Amino acid sequence: MESFEQAVSLDPEFALAWVGIAESAALLATHGTLNPDEQTRITEKAIGHALSIDPNLGEAYVSQGSLFDDLGEREQAEVAYKRAIELSPNYPTAYHWYSILIGDTFDRLQDSLALLHKAEELDPLSPIIKQNIAQSYARMGRFSEAESVYKQLLSANPEFSSGMVNMSWILYGNDLGMLDEAIIMVQNANQIDPGKISSLIVEFAFWTGLGDHQMAQGVY
Repeated sequence: MESFEQAVSLDPEFALAWVGIAESAALLATHGTLNPDEQTRITEKAIGHALSIDPNLGEAYVSQGSLFDDLGEREQAEVAYKRAIELSPNYPTAYHWYSILIGDTFDRLQDSLALLHKAEELDPLSPIIKQNIAQSYARMGRFSEAESVYKQLLSANPEFSSGMVNMSWILYGNDLGMLDEAIIMVQNANQIDPGKISSLIVEFAFWTGLGDHQMAQGVY
């Protein structure tokens, strides 16, 4: 966020830097400490600047789609994502974030997965795209495929803590007989990224599920 803000202070007409501010705000609200009202204010301002500079900037419509999604305006979000893909067909985040919008609807999981594969084609080294592919497989009940993707992901990115946490859920929750490995994996994730509350909650849930309240209390 600070780097993008420095960029627009140096060049106020740099539209993509305004998009960077909007995307940073969206991610800070999801994974950090930015409150939703502040995110909306920052994102609306940044998108407005970007589109006033370049009305055909597909990346700006991705941020707009994300904002509409956050505000519960799903139909408008989908329109924005489709416009983004039309204008910037090689921008992987357009497919990625569009897939997230529709991926929580069971009857559109296959469409969401197709979008993720397109995003992966455009950005084959992205850990988060591969993680979302694995999550899609898991939601579809295709757990062995999900596990395979997570293994490939973590082999290439051994310190990707988010992937480790999600892989641990596959091991823990689907009777694969690997509960001990699941706990070790989430503990390793918490050592790599000790400030991530969502990962600590997963470890807490594992110990609670196993009835080890002493260990659960320690995580708490």
